[in-house]
Amino acid sequence: MKKGIGQVQNFLRKDQKGITGLETAIVLIAFVVVASVFAFAVIQTGLFSSEEAASSAQAGVIAAKSTMTPKGSMVLSEARSTGTTSIAGTNVLMTDTVNGAFVVEGVRVGDTIHNVTDGSSATITVVAADAITSNALAGGTNDVWGNGETYEIDMNNVSTIKFKVTPSPGAKPFSLASGTTTVAFTDGNNNQNATYLATIPFGGGADPFATANTAYWTHTWLVGSGPGINLGDVVEFTVNIKNLTTPLSGNSSFSVEIVPQTGSALAVSRTTPLVMAKVMDLN
Repeated sequence: MKKGIGQVQNFLRKDQKGITGLETAIVLIAFVVVASVFAFAVIQTGLFSSEEAASSAQAGVIAAKSTMTPKGSMVLSEARSTGTTSIAGTNVLMTDTVNGAFVVEGVRVGDTIHNVTDGSSATITVVAADAITSNALAGGTNDVWGNGETYEIDMNNVSTIKFKVTPSPGAKPFSLASGTTTVAFTDGNNNQNATYLATIPFGGGADPFATANTAYWTHTWLVGSGPGINLGDVVEFTVNIKNLTTPLSGNSSFSVEIVPQTGSALAVSRTTPLVMAKVMDLN
């Protein structure tokens, strides 16, 4: 009996220390709280990173998405020089410039001269120092041209390029204002950004805005109004290239690129016909 009591007393010695269940619970709760806070921080960071990645991807998709699409045909206009005939004496078809005098500066072999007054035309076959001769006028007639009649000379190269665009399905509205849009013309001899003009003068006579080796562009709203272009709008672009040092001639590939401030660029490429006409529809 005494032996048993002694064993209990030895087991419960004075000042013996230990861990109670309450302390253990507090430690476990602290671990759980810290782990929860850490897990929440990690999850939030992951969600934020995912959202940022998704936003970046969406922004990339918007930037790469086609902003506009061509609508209808591309139409080219042939460059023509206009003027007034100077004829001495009686009316002539096209005679020797010394003996009496159909005078047109800048005429080349192969050029076609159109008499705007009566509608006839002739193709230059010989250009000598003192003479200009020609075939019979169009239609087999031998009409004569008088002094002071107006004429046009085929330049056998392109003067203007026209084509229409419309916003692509799902595209957000964007601006086509001159300061936010670039129009570039490229062919085998030229690669330049065109200069914007609110209006481009066309037709005969000197171009008051003409600068050597410079292309110009403008646009016109056929449906809707600017400067912002919205879904359903139709805008016609006109690019004037008649002042280029090396003009765009027949059977030549070229490209016109429209680069808006937002969204992807639109490049329209075509090849000119082998034989030029006053108006050429390239589909």
